[in-house]
Amino acid sequence: MATKTSLLGLTKPAYTEAADIAVLNTNFDLIDKAVGNGKYIRQELDNSDFMPGRVINQRGFTSTKLSAVYTVDRWLADSANNAAEISIGNGGITLTPTATNDAGIYQKLENYAAMSGKVYTIGVCINNAWETATFTMAAMTAGYVLPSGLYVYSTGVFHILIRNMHGQSPVTIQRVALYEGAYDADTLPAYVYKGYAAELAECQRYYRRSLTGMFVGVSANAAQYNTVNFSPMRIPPTVTTTALNGNNVEVVYVHNDGFCVLNNNVNNTQITWEASADL
Repeated sequence: MATKTSLLGLTKPAYTEAADIAVLNTNFDLIDKAVGNGKYIRQELDNSDFMPGRVINQRGFTSTKLSAVYTVDRWLADSANNAAEISIGNGGITLTPTATNDAGIYQKLENYAAMSGKVYTIGVCINNAWETATFTMAAMTAGYVLPSGLYVYSTGVFHILIRNMHGQSPVTIQRVALYEGAYDADTLPAYVYKGYAAELAECQRYYRRSLTGMFVGVSANAAQYNTVNFSPMRIPPTVTTTALNGNNVEVVYVHNDGFCVLNNNVNNTQITWEASADL
């Protein structure tokens, strides 16, 4: 008895079955769609799979009713009047508007200027089904409504915005994709998850933080410098340190691949740090 592959749904005949040209052709068509007529089609968004074990969430986000603050990595909250809720759970990111306030998320794109004026298609996956909108980047200010009732926008402020309008029921988004070109739900390229390590590396070009407290000592009551090194970020980041034992340090220089702090006060000062190079 034939079986199906897990990713593309290709038909695998049993060894006892005769070869069937129709089955082979169907498999070829599925492969052709998945790789975009024989070439890889770049998915433009970072951290676009919101499912557990896949989403990058360095800040430990759970929920917010604030606007213009980060949720999971690379995605900011759009909460009208700081009243609507954006949250994450086992099913993905949920947008919960109120009767009068919209709830949304948006991502700023590093190459937005070069993308402006070109045709793109956004795909939003809800309940394992893709909904699509084709638009001209930076020119979709009025919004395009998807079958779920979600609106998608492309403007100079938000770049890519997905919004659940006021008065609507909560909607949970599993993943989002953005491709150059025009597609519909049937022709949208197959979503390819990049892998956790690759997604994390992309996100850490924009933001990273210490996982635990870092001790910054002094030597014989003299000032001491401590250096933190990491893989290069997009630009030299803004570094913020937080004291865990009441004694903070001074950030004395920052490069895109690390920074240095100075402790000239108290031995065994313990800090955490954040480095942001977001847009």
